[in-house]
Amino acid sequence: MTGVPTTPPPTTPAPPVTAALSRRKQAAFTAILAGFSLALCLLVAGGYYTVVGHRLHRQHQAEFAGRSFIQHDPLIGYAARPAVTMQHLTPPVFAIYTDDRGCRTDAPGQAAPTAVDLLAIG
Repeated sequence: MTGVPTTPPPTTPAPPVTAALSRRKQAAFTAILAGFSLALCLLVAGGYYTVVGHRLHRQHQAEFAGRSFIQHDPLIGYAARPAVTMQHLTPPVFAIYTDDRGCRTDAPGQAAPTAVDLLAIG
């Protein structure tokens, strides 16, 4: 086959692809990829902070002695629990006392006043 010119095999022309269609596909792929990446990041972060929050909650539950000074209320969610003594056992060590209405007091066993002339909240 020396000296004989070879002709390349005939090629079929490629179908015309418009640049706009190619750009749309690329933009859609980029958006889908970004959405999946963001969802994965949120899933990993949510799982991490769920575990950290659960561990922190369990750790701090062991630091108190006595009943909690809040209770579930079906109307407003949470309300003060009356006549409670609760101590925080790790530094800073302190105690919380509530009266018969659930307001904080200085010592255990104190009763709420029946009439109040001046109420200061703050």
